[in-house]
Formats: sequence, structure tokens, C-alpha cells
Amino acid sequence: MPITEQNREESINFMNAMYKVFDILDNVAPLIGDNNYLQLCNALKIINENRSRETIIRHIEVVREQIRNNPVVLNHQARIRMKTKTKNEMITDAEKLKRGWEVCHKCDRLVKNISHHQSSDVCKRTAESKILTHRSNSITTNKYTHAIFTLRGIFINYNGFKYYMNLIKNKI
Repeated sequence: MPITEQNREESINFMNAMYKVFDILDNVAPLIGDNNYLQLCNALKIINENRSRETIIRHIEVVREQIRNNPVVLNHQARIRMKTKTKNEMITDAEKLKRGWEVCHKCDRLVKNISHHQSSDVCKRTAESKILTHRSNSITTNKYTHAIFTLRGIFINYNGFKYYMNLIKNKI
């Protein structure tokens, strides 16, 4: 039974679209589970057997929803919305100072945001290490630091948190 040129073009477009879908499915097959892949292929087989427009649209929507709800796809969608990092450039300390960076008076680090930095654990620990070096009059303070960490753990574990906080306030 002969068909019109328009019907032939529609069939060619349909089959080209189907081949593209299968190519895409083959490319994403390693990323989706076997069960989802088989369901997609079965849905596409039904689409090919039932060429009514409503059935095709319904099956394509099922396929689309299964792909959209795939964890890999969801992860990539979330990554698209993430803020991108700017490339870290290496600049000299002199250039950092020209750009408005400041030297922390507690730990002697060169930082961009002094208030944020001074609330960080790095600043606090470095400042404590400087004080310990000054008070002990020794460059190697690893034994003292180990003892301090051990005492902190003991104070915190035995409900001595308020005593621990007093020690920090008095900078012992």
C-alpha cells in the first residue's frame, strides 16, 4: 500500500528520533540501573508498536520522568545550580597587602577577611601556640601542646567544660 510523501517524511522523522533516543539510552545506560534501562526500552518498544500520538506522548513522558528522577541526573541538575569557584590565582604577599588584605595580630597570618579569620580554629590554635612558645621560652612545644590537648579532653569528658572555658579565658 503506497503512502504519501508527507507520511513517509513523518515516518522517517519518527524513526530518526527513535534512533536518537536509543543512542542516548545507550550512552546513559552505564549511569542508570538495569531495571530502569529495561523499563525505558520496553516503553520505547511499545511506542514503536503503537504509533498513536497519545500513546507515544504518554510513553515519552514516562521515559522522561524516569530519566529526570535518576540520581545521576538529579545530582547534575543540582551541580548546575551551584556557585562556581573562581580560579585561585597565586599572588605575592605584597600584592595581597595592596589589595587590602590584613595581618592578623593574633596569629600573624595574612588574611582577606580579618573578622571571619579571627573566629576560626586556625587563628585560635596558632595564637595559643605563639603564647605557649613565648611563655615556655622554647621553640619546640609539641610536648606541651599534647598535654594541653589531653587536659582539654579530660575536662570536657568529665563535665568540666566550665573549668575548661575558664582556662581558655585566662589563657593558661
